[in-house]
Amino acid sequence: MSFPHSERLDVTVEQLKSIYGQLQEVFNDKFSQILPPDQVDDNDPLKRQVQIQLQDFLSGVMEMAANSLNVVNADMDGRSIKDVLLESEREYMEPFDLELNEKVRQLYQEWEDQTVKVSQLRQNGPLKVNEIYNGSKEEYLSRLDARINSLSQDEAMEDDADTDVALAPMDTTIKQDYQEALQNLYDTGQRIPDIRGDVEKLKRLVAYFDRAG
Repeated sequence: MSFPHSERLDVTVEQLKSIYGQLQEVFNDKFSQILPPDQVDDNDPLKRQVQIQLQDFLSGVMEMAANSLNVVNADMDGRSIKDVLLESEREYMEPFDLELNEKVRQLYQEWEDQTVKVSQLRQNGPLKVNEIYNGSKEEYLSRLDARINSLSQDEAMEDDADTDVALAPMDTTIKQDYQEALQNLYDTGQRIPDIRGDVEKLKRLVAYFDRAG
């Protein structure tokens, strides 16, 4: 059992390209109207992605319509409807460079990551600098206090044990501990300018990011 072939509309290659071009212009006009002002640049990756989606949709519409069309001069040129559509696409849209688009996407992602890091540093930087400085200072002071208290207790015990000796020489271990405490105190005093310098560098870095933001 056979079915009658549906009647097709005869069109030329030029007419098909004209129809496709008019549809493309309508899509581009609508797209430009709804596009945010900050994405007007043709190199914007989001705009390029949307253009590709619209291009695929329009190609699908034309391919479905091809079943109802008869391109009368397609055989003469050895071209199918798909070939004609692709040729028209190249007239309205430059070939999409996948490698370049990936590089742009990576650079955009890197820029977003750096923006987040700068924002976090601007917010938490001063607190972190003060925390490091105060923590180091308190640690050194606590160690010195503990050492001095230990030496004081050792000296008191030694005095109680040797009350009959007015000027007894200090025990060698106590002398070493005392000298070590003095050396620690001296080293701490020498490191304070370096610590302050590091803090100032961090503060200047935070200030730089504030100005850059």
